[in-house]
Amino acid sequence: MHTNDLTNITFYQKKRDILLMKASYHQFPCILKATPSSRKEMVQALHDEYDVLSTIDHPAVPRYYGIMDKVCLGETTQPHTILCMEHRPGTSLGQLAEQMPLSSIIDEVCRIGDVLKVLLDAGILYMDLHGDNILLHQQKDKTQITLLDYTCCYYYQHNPHPDYALRFSHRLDPLLKGQQLLIQELTFLIYELTESKKEASNELPSRLYTLLSSGSHPTETMSLGDFLDLLKECMI
Repeated sequence: MHTNDLTNITFYQKKRDILLMKASYHQFPCILKATPSSRKEMVQALHDEYDVLSTIDHPAVPRYYGIMDKVCLGETTQPHTILCMEHRPGTSLGQLAEQMPLSSIIDEVCRIGDVLKVLLDAGILYMDLHGDNILLHQQKDKTQITLLDYTCCYYYQHNPHPDYALRFSHRLDPLLKGQQLLIQELTFLIYELTESKKEASNELPSRLYTLLSSGSHPTETMSLGDFLDLLKECMI
């Protein structure tokens, strides 16, 4: 891609080591992620994100349009690496959870769990899971779900020893393997979302409470698929 492919560039927000801008890419709304070219570890992080995510075709994953090195755009006054990706509309699950019934929250968490499974099969261990990284958008008779923010995920097949620090939303057990880490992460997400509804753990349905107790400390024999199947059954 080229800089002249982008128009209507405006500042969006500063997020950790990344500057976010909104723009249009050939008239399509997009988000630009920018990091100074001097930040070699973050340049690597954006390239890993683009190299792997641009190959993923899934309705919950935004499209990736391109990446450019050592360019100045919008708010940037020094050379930056800039990643261009689709801008998805929606409201965060974290904002919506307080008004949602427990069954709907669990439904959306299960959908995200299925996305995490697809990503894991593609060599991506996503560990920045929280309510603000999950968007819901009503489209006619269905709700589109989007998982955001793949910068500094663990792309263990593409780059098993990255220079950048991996991002964790929760205090996960570093001794757990990939599937068990995701089980623990989904468990903590459910606690986060139900806590925002002011539902204490002892008020959760007994089957769900028992499963979450197991999910907080998953055994090696518990697979992500089995956990999701049990989670779906809890609300039947």
